Amino acid sequence: MTRRIAVIGLGKLGLSIGMSLSKKKDQFTTAGLDRNGDMTREVGKLKVFSFLTNRLPEAIEGADAVILAVPFDEVEITLKSIAPLVTPNMLILDMSVVKEATYAWAGKYLPESVQFLSFTPILNPRHLMVEETGSKAAAEDLFENGLFLTCGVETTTVESTRFAAELAAALGGDLYYGEPGELDGILAANELLPELIAAAYLNSLSREGGWHYSAKLTNNGFFALTRPLSEMNEREIFGAASLENRENMLRVLDNLLQELHFFRDALNEKRERDLLERFREALSAHESWLQSRLSGQWEQMTNSNLRGDDGFFTSTLGIPTKKKKK
Repeated sequence: MTRRIAVIGLGKLGLSIGMSLSKKKDQFTTAGLDRNGDMTREVGKLKVFSFLTNRLPEAIEGADAVILAVPFDEVEITLKSIAPLVTPNMLILDMSVVKEATYAWAGKYLPESVQFLSFTPILNPRHLMVEETGSKAAAEDLFENGLFLTCGVETTTVESTRFAAELAAALGGDLYYGEPGELDGILAANELLPELIAAAYLNSLSREGGWHYSAKLTNNGFFALTRPLSEMNEREIFGAASLENRENMLRVLDNLLQELHFFRDALNEKRERDLLERFREALSAHESWLQSRLSGQWEQMTNSNLRGDDGFFTSTLGIPTKKKKK
């Protein structure tokens, strides 16, 4: 049976979905939509979607699943817009970087008969160090050997989770199951904190009097540290994702500030040994992470089975998250 997939948002993630599923036309037909007409026209030249439209009803009509690949500041309004158009048992998959807020919006706007699941990707390691951003960074294999972070709530059905797993497999990845609060803790550290660091770093430099001169003398380190500004999770309301994940963001920021204070004090007091040890610790951690991320082999996981009885990846990370309200 051919499944019909509607993709809303045709940036790097949405376009990559179209490119990947275009190789599986016997299994999937795809509809694509983006609010940016120029983007839609450019994607149309690639002929990877079964059809493109600028009308939401046309994109969603008859869809078995709707994938939201929109910036975070457009998730709520998109859910509100599609709510009158969805049909019973339709699966809505959200690729954004905040979980508890999006599940709350889904519960507020979507009918109970509709299934809503997180589908946030952890990408193919081959694409970690590419220079291109946005739709130019889209690739047919963007999700291969990667993961899709998903969450379960009381109303989540086995059928919807299996459908999400089917889509993940078609895109070359696996489904990774966690709790919304736990995933928010992980995403605050790994997705949102780099944006704040990049913004703070660039602002601290660009406000100096000699910036117009020193900007010409930037190299790899500057590019790497400011790159997250080229791939913000919002289109217009920058910082919206961090605000919705505020308590986790404060936690990871406090950890970072504590580390920065250590380096500042060590420099101020000329504690050469402390600096050496701290840099060695970071270099060792980075080397270990990079080798494992590129190879997919994680030493600390060799004695544990991440797959649950149902065959899906499960999460037991123990990541600190914001406290649940009583």
